[in-house]
Amino acid sequence: MQKASSEQQARQNEWAVQARGGDREALKLLVQDLLPLIRKRASRYTDAVAELEDLTQEGAIGLMRAVESYDPERGVPFVSYAILCAERQIISVVRMLNRQHGTGIHAPVSIEELEAELPSQSSDNPEELLLMQETLRTVFNEADTKLSPLEKKVLVAYLESVPYGT
Repeated sequence: MQKASSEQQARQNEWAVQARGGDREALKLLVQDLLPLIRKRASRYTDAVAELEDLTQEGAIGLMRAVESYDPERGVPFVSYAILCAERQIISVVRMLNRQHGTGIHAPVSIEELEAELPSQSSDNPEELLLMQETLRTVFNEADTKLSPLEKKVLVAYLESVPYGT
């Protein structure tokens, strides 16, 4: 981690105190200043279980907790305390996800649920074909908004009957 100048640390300490008092502008400045460091720390923990953006958001939650609990009287620079809190939050989430065996931060959507929404039989009736197309469009739009890129890749592989493990 790049060392912050003493001026920068003093500014961050001041912003932390102001943000804890409800100053939204100070909180915004802290987030802008520290989010790149949090993203860098989060990148250490990305894998198939969690994506960088999700872990960065978790780190930002840790940053908010740091703002709430920071005590400048202890003599610790806010940046050091904040990065520690952010990294602990990230590690906590990674451990939880690993315990869940990779279900991910997103709520799981089973393939059976998606299949249940699809019409079960093909038809020559134009009205039923149109309805089927609309239903498929809705299901895929829903999948596109709710699934992570990895989950989408798995779904496409499943729908293309790609054997497991390839």
